[in-house]
Amino acid sequence: MSRLSPYLSTFISLLILFAVLLFISPMFVSTRFLKGKIQESLTKITGLNVELRGPIRLSLIPSTKIILEEVAFSNPSRGIKLETASLDLKLKILPLLKKKIMIDDVIVNSFVLELNTSKLNTIKHEAQSDLRQDMAQRTSYMPSVSNGLYLGTLRLHKGTLRLKYNDHYKVINEIETDISSHHDNKELTYKASCALDGLKLKFNMTTSSLNEIISQRSSKITLKLQIVDIMDLSLSGHISYNSGIFIPNIKADAHVSQLSKILQVFGSNPKDFGLKDLHIASDIYYKEKLYHVDGDISFRDQRLKLILTFHKDTNDAINLNITSDVLNLNNILNDLNKHTGRAGSDNPPETKSEKTSQRDSTSKTIHTTVAIKRLLLRDQEFMDVRLKAYIKGNVVRLEQGSLRAYGG
Repeated sequence: MSRLSPYLSTFISLLILFAVLLFISPMFVSTRFLKGKIQESLTKITGLNVELRGPIRLSLIPSTKIILEEVAFSNPSRGIKLETASLDLKLKILPLLKKKIMIDDVIVNSFVLELNTSKLNTIKHEAQSDLRQDMAQRTSYMPSVSNGLYLGTLRLHKGTLRLKYNDHYKVINEIETDISSHHDNKELTYKASCALDGLKLKFNMTTSSLNEIISQRSSKITLKLQIVDIMDLSLSGHISYNSGIFIPNIKADAHVSQLSKILQVFGSNPKDFGLKDLHIASDIYYKEKLYHVDGDISFRDQRLKLILTFHKDTNDAINLNITSDVLNLNNILNDLNKHTGRAGSDNPPETKSEKTSQRDSTSKTIHTTVAIKRLLLRDQEFMDVRLKAYIKGNVVRLEQGSLRAYGG
């Protein structure tokens, strides 16, 4: 036993030495190697050009963490630029084994995000053909758990958003966003919350398998969006992705009168955000009643054209046709609610209306004509309404009107 004791003590000493070396091994990773690996990983993950301008700091206690100062992400062709004061990365480093660096949590401090909205539409066209290949390629560079995609946590901590359109900027200050993911054997869930200029949003997404999406097999994605404090809007349902086509089936509960408040945050001109044509097809649950909506929204020559068809059932289709100057979109939405006066009632108005609006730039007066062909009052009771009015500021004056009720 005495003969074995020196060997045993030597073996224990070697184990202790190996443990110490394993603990301090990240210290021997050169700054150049670390910067190169991090820059390469961030470029492949984000698809953006990454520039590490400032110094790099490494912290080992309580966990491995790298702080990068003055980091810039950009893609000029897509109109995206993000500059940060510092970027905190929580890492898993195994330099002695395979020299792998896995990015777990990311915190972006004091950032300025600039989006050129006139170029954002190019992303949609580029992504249609390369989406599957691009997503499959990026999964190999990100931490993988059970053959799924694991993003960890991304936090954009207090920054500024600059939306650029036609050489003009819309600046939104005090942005704070948290994006995190949780995974188990069957599902992957993303959670996000965002606050900007008093508008708070919460977003949850659950997918059964991202690998099914990548391999072009149908996958179920559940979405939930809540806009807090400004309006009560929730979306839930699933999106099927099959052969390059996203097929939505969304349930919604919204209040149309609050839409203008959101537009005031982002700017009143939808065309500023690169929107051209938008098709809507959805099942909407309003006050526990089901409506199917389909239609088109188009923006042409600074004018908005909205055509929607509401189907309460197969025998009842209500058409809503609105054409207006997009600069007056907020006023039109408020005006529509004032004239119908039923946005908050138990039964939403069923209308077939034609609405035109013309703006007098000198007096800022909006002349509006509303023709409500069919307004459901109660069961089997309808009325025709024709109104001609003008709006100046918050004052609405009725110039001419007629009303005819029938049924019952």
